[in-house]
Amino acid sequence: MKIASVVLFYDVSKGFDYEIPDHLKDDVVIGTFVEVDFRKKKSIGFVIEIKNESDAKNLKKVERRIFNNNLSEEFLKFVKWASEYYFSNMGIIYRQFSISEISVKRDYVCTSKEGENLELYVMSKEKPLLRSEIKKILKSEEKIEELLKTGILKNDIVKFTPPKKRDVTLTDEQENAFEEVKQQIERNEHKTFLLYGKPSTGKTEVYFKLLHHIIENTSKSVLLMFPEIGLADIFFTRITEEFGSLITAKVHSEMTEGEANFYFEKILSKEKRIIVGTRSAVFAPVKNLGLVVIDEEQDLSYKQFDSAPFYNGRDCAVYRGFLADAPVLLVSATPSVESYSNVKSGKYGYFELKRRYMETPQPQVKIIFNTMAHKNIAVHAMDEIAQTLKENRQVLLFLNRRGYLNLYKCAKCGEYFKCDNCSVSYSYHKSQNGFVCHYCGSMKPALSKCPHCGGNIVSAGVWGTEMIESIMSKAFPQAVIERFDTDSTQKRGERKRIIERVVNREVHILIGTQMVSKGYDIPAINTVVVLNSDSVINIPDIRSEERFMQMLVQTSGRAGRRERQGVIVVECGPSSLHLKDFIENLDYMRFIEEELLRRREHGFPPFKRMLKIMHKNRERERAFDNLTKIYEQLKEHENKKFRVLPPGFNYVEKINNLYRTEMFVIYSDLAYAKEAVKSLKNLDFEFYVDNDTL
Repeated sequence: MKIASVVLFYDVSKGFDYEIPDHLKDDVVIGTFVEVDFRKKKSIGFVIEIKNESDAKNLKKVERRIFNNNLSEEFLKFVKWASEYYFSNMGIIYRQFSISEISVKRDYVCTSKEGENLELYVMSKEKPLLRSEIKKILKSEEKIEELLKTGILKNDIVKFTPPKKRDVTLTDEQENAFEEVKQQIERNEHKTFLLYGKPSTGKTEVYFKLLHHIIENTSKSVLLMFPEIGLADIFFTRITEEFGSLITAKVHSEMTEGEANFYFEKILSKEKRIIVGTRSAVFAPVKNLGLVVIDEEQDLSYKQFDSAPFYNGRDCAVYRGFLADAPVLLVSATPSVESYSNVKSGKYGYFELKRRYMETPQPQVKIIFNTMAHKNIAVHAMDEIAQTLKENRQVLLFLNRRGYLNLYKCAKCGEYFKCDNCSVSYSYHKSQNGFVCHYCGSMKPALSKCPHCGGNIVSAGVWGTEMIESIMSKAFPQAVIERFDTDSTQKRGERKRIIERVVNREVHILIGTQMVSKGYDIPAINTVVVLNSDSVINIPDIRSEERFMQMLVQTSGRAGRRERQGVIVVECGPSSLHLKDFIENLDYMRFIEEELLRRREHGFPPFKRMLKIMHKNRERERAFDNLTKIYEQLKEHENKKFRVLPPGFNYVEKINNLYRTEMFVIYSDLAYAKEAVKSLKNLDFEFYVDNDTL
């Protein structure tokens, strides 16, 4: 009897055993997707082991095989590594790419004009055909399946686009980077490279030429990752226009189940060779991987914070490249401290692009000291906006806070108006005429009286993007204004619509949070105003200054991207004045050199590694006591390579009525850290481990 160990998408640490029936014994192997009965429910899983014996009794049978193609051995190694490295069960990792059998409307294109295929070829080049239309021509369902198997007939869910190659001449700097990575591809050797260049130095053109080399000269595939869905969609459109629709796929969380399932199957069968997506794309079952590109590699969005597994898409992508013997290209105008440290140690290769596109000079930076940045906009900043609009140029206003106002209190009793479920204040959203909690999402109608004493509720906090939009509308009534934040882009397609309007110069003022700093090419923006920079720097985090400088340089990259020098206006308060020299010169690399010295001195990452252990509980005291039990056990393992810090509450103590406690472990030996966590015993509560926490 043959037995399959099947991993399902439940929170379990092992596979479940199922008997393989005789009619499937040749079809079910390691990596095969199968349908099984689990707790009286049809479930899809994949096989991680074939064996002859099982400790379980009365085994159920595998019901059927799903898909014609299997997961590769290399991919299964990656899933196993991810579950161990991020202290997660296999089932939780599987959730990142779990699929379901959902049909989706497909169009068909014929790729051959030989013999009897000529009519199909001509017709499908004019307009992709439906299956019913093909059946009328071929008069046979079997013939359709035959043409699909041979690849003469291709099906897709997007409009057919033929490849259309551009002629691009690279600079010497770009060509050197291209040639070195190309050699790694041809030798099937893994190496990670950091491609650094300030905004508008042509980093994208380097990896586009690498894509052309791979598609035109090899049978390999490419994984191309971006930090934000809007950016991934824009590049997917651009790549599809250049390489054709038949070999391009996208992977991100806003796809429908039908789209996700379709692309999963096409990637699994190797029909799709260029996979474009966000962090979750690292779990796409890509085969024969020839190159991995992570654009904006420093971006926080590559890290999953909200639920297990707390993986970093960038780091996972580097490991996928290692398993595939494929080069990995990290691309950034503001490299992360971790990646740059790997360059300094010789672990990563390094390319620097110095020439800006069209030789446009670096934006001019104007620093404005404003101690009341949360309650007004400096006069000089308003003057710059007015002058830019007068010259018929566009303005970007950056404020890393959404909503209208984020803090209200009672003028009589001084009580702050806080969310009932979380230990944070409500933010007022004018568009919804109500208070919204940015953590649990709960809402309350707008109130004017204190629910405790009846006193007047007054504003006491920091402006958000909605308030800036209101101020701009009054100051510049003739200007067309768009807001680009998570509130204004909730509806599907809104990101793309807003960016297209800005690119087409239909918008005069764009107001955005950090979403807008992520690599969008907006040619006519001339002036960028960064409001209330201290609000970013004052976050209680060892990386807050690094993130501020990244945000500043990335946002500055939206200004003056063509023939004209841009202007950056930065509102600084007391917390950011020590960074004045770095800000004025947009000198990120000198900042990062000094930041590395500071991190080394204090033993912070990347010179030591850090994991965070988290626990949530409805009772505040129990939340702390439970985590203290973990602390006391781990303290017994403490040595020079494993330092355990005392537990405490998260700076947002309560969310959704759950009190959140956390503790940190600083270590230099991963194997030792794993064994220490595995040794925890007699714990009757749930906790989570975030390795390489950010």
